[in-house]
Amino acid sequence: MSTGPIPLESPVASAEPRTSPHAVVRRPVLDARGRVQAFELLGWPSAGADRAKSVAAQGLLDAIACYRLNRPSELKKLTGGVHAFVCCPEWSAFASLLETMPANLTWLGVPAALDPSEENLGLLKAAKERGFHLVLTVDAWDAGLRPIVELANVVAVDYAACDTARLRTLVAETRREQAVRMARNVQTPEQQRLAQEAGFALFEGCYFCQPPLQRNRRPPVNQMLRIELLKVLQRQPLDIARTTDLVRRDGPLAYQVLRLANSPLWGLSGEVASIERALLTIGDERFRRIATTAIAAEFNGGQPAELLCIATIRARFCEEAGRQRGMDGFTQYLLGLLSLLPAMQGQSMADLAATLPLAEGLREALLGEPNAERILLCWLEFFEQSRWDHCDAWAQEHGLDQATLAQLYLDSVAWSEATLHAFK
Repeated sequence: MSTGPIPLESPVASAEPRTSPHAVVRRPVLDARGRVQAFELLGWPSAGADRAKSVAAQGLLDAIACYRLNRPSELKKLTGGVHAFVCCPEWSAFASLLETMPANLTWLGVPAALDPSEENLGLLKAAKERGFHLVLTVDAWDAGLRPIVELANVVAVDYAACDTARLRTLVAETRREQAVRMARNVQTPEQQRLAQEAGFALFEGCYFCQPPLQRNRRPPVNQMLRIELLKVLQRQPLDIARTTDLVRRDGPLAYQVLRLANSPLWGLSGEVASIERALLTIGDERFRRIATTAIAAEFNGGQPAELLCIATIRARFCEEAGRQRGMDGFTQYLLGLLSLLPAMQGQSMADLAATLPLAEGLREALLGEPNAERILLCWLEFFEQSRWDHCDAWAQEHGLDQATLAQLYLDSVAWSEATLHAFK
């Protein structure tokens, strides 16, 4: 059995039947240096809800109640201790969140159509005094918004929905205020660069998962050692002598392996000071995961740390969900971990897969082939993007229990945060 931190508490049974599972997915809000400042939480909409909206108010409220995310201890497992950004378009949902969420851990999204009446402004002031950060999302500048902008900590704009002129107007009109400007739905590194040049300081979107490809990129000095180690780690039984020799020869990797081995995640008594002892104490299966995670950390290089975090979430999710379907856990772990390798390395998956010593099924899955190995990762990718209808269709086609998968996702987030704490 795998080892990890205490997962999020078991969900509370809902009084109302749902055809969609209780679920919440997180999306990072990064600053210009790639550091996570908050995680936006999105809930799965109930059946019949408008799934074209990126935020489903009732689905998010249901998930918060179901997983007890109003408790700081549970919320921190999902966010790693940074702020949670929760945004609901309806004022009634905003009021519910105001009464539910821990103020010092929450950014509250203010409904864009809010009437700036004295009563509403008074409620916003009270929320801010309690410790909430207020986030106002706007599509176009309206002078009537200024009283709310003056209270907001963050003014957010849907980058994909605004042209350059509108973006510059919004920046100019809010420049004299204290609010930080956030660009949402930023899809490419080029969009992030332009948004930053326009005056935005925070960015939400998948742009960091696809940095530009680098032609004729020189591989790291220890690349071949790490590729050989990946090959050895996949063999059964594990060749202890060969494994320890390869890790020892790669100084940065050996350092990362020992840091991970000594993290509280594994609950070991006493410090592990050598690669041999780490392997013998932790055991083959745990050591495989530690070593491959350390390799991924080295591959990630100068990219945002959140990229590695998403990769480890995918790895853990695919491993645990795969075992429940009778699949090889380590193969699924590798698939999830390596799925973001192009973003880490700045090379196409086709070029990278050709150099990696992987089984054919795993290689095809990384290249996007819809084979059996890729079933769980594909569902997770839909889930990360909040493509709920695609999740439903894929689950029905492949016999997946989405309630179980939604719980595994949250547990994988908690596991990843605990695992990567050793790198912080």
